This record gives sequence, C-alpha cells and structure tokens, in this order.
Amino acid sequence: MAYFEGTAEPHVADYLRRNSIQPSVRVAVGTIWPKPDFYHLPVTPETMQRLAEFLERTPTGYFCSHCHVYCHGLVLLQSHDAFRDPIYISRTIGRETVERFARALGCSFTTGW
Repeated sequence: MAYFEGTAEPHVADYLRRNSIQPSVRVAVGTIWPKPDFYHLPVTPETMQRLAEFLERTPTGYFCSHCHVYCHGLVLLQSHDAFRDPIYISRTIGRETVERFARALGCSFTTGW
C-alpha cells in the first residue's frame, strides 16, 4: 500500500480521493497541524501506471508532503517532505534491490549497513 499525505493541489487531492481505499493499518501522520489530508492506494502495476499517467497529463508543483509504502503493517519506504529529503528504505529490503531502485531513479544512495 502507498500512503500519500498533504497534497497541495485540489486536482491531486480529488484524484487520490477517488482512487483511495480503506487502509488496513494506521500510519502516523507527519504533519500535526493543520490536520492533513491523506490517502491510501494499493501498489499494483495498474494503480501506479494510472497515477503516473494522471501526473503526466495534469502536472503538479507539489504532489504530497509525506509518502510511505507499507506491506502487512511494515513500512518499506518513507519520505518526509516528500522527495526533497532522503527516501528511507527498510533494511528488510536487500542491498541489491536498493541499488537497482537507485539506478532506475538515476540517483545515489548510502546505507547504514
């Protein structure tokens, strides 16, 4: 599942609202005040493809403040002040997978391993 918090533009909030589902877990909000909007989307190839296409058609200057990807209650990836600060990836994901992910994004990474 993907958790997006604090959208800055109404068209993005509307899209996420229409495509969100009831969360299976509670994710701690990153913004205390004002109370942020937040949305949970399933991470499937189809859902992520539709989101990418939406963002290509209707660009946004600031997609969200915080982003988390989780599975079975375990946070696998998190980004506060989304995509400006480092993206933190769970140590449960192997180094080789993280290296491939970083290459696909065209960025570098460091580890605490």
